[in-house]
Amino acid sequence: MSEYGLRLRYRPDDEWFGEVDAVVNTDMFSGTGSAWFDRLHVKETFVATLRAYPLSKENLPLIEGGFWNGKTPEKIEQCHLRIAVRPYNLSGTLLVQVDLATRSHASPDIDLQQSVTARFLTTYAALEAFARELDQVLEGNREWAMLASRVD
Repeated sequence: MSEYGLRLRYRPDDEWFGEVDAVVNTDMFSGTGSAWFDRLHVKETFVATLRAYPLSKENLPLIEGGFWNGKTPEKIEQCHLRIAVRPYNLSGTLLVQVDLATRSHASPDIDLQQSVTARFLTTYAALEAFARELDQVLEGNREWAMLASRVD
């Protein structure tokens, strides 16, 4: 294991919604970002899929937030935070992809919007620990959840 990986924090706005802050560090890239989420939805969908062993190809862990298209509710128009996990190889290594972007309205020039996509490998054991920590973060019992990368 290494110091690289993904850290998440949840800052509640009220009983239901809050902002998820993400910090990702790999050996090549780093970035920070955030998006707003329904706390219970994150627990019931994302955290639940993180605990699956093996991961289900029909229901891979995915969370994404940002600005949604009002015409097509399932289509995100501007993604600020996306975390996706999928199997990487037959030996049980997992690939984590983190996409982060600034909100375009934060800058008057859309060309100045910042974004980063970072990928790293991890293990099922690290994913389970992350799910446990993220559950505690969402309950307000822990400040950060860490998904450590596996560096060979």
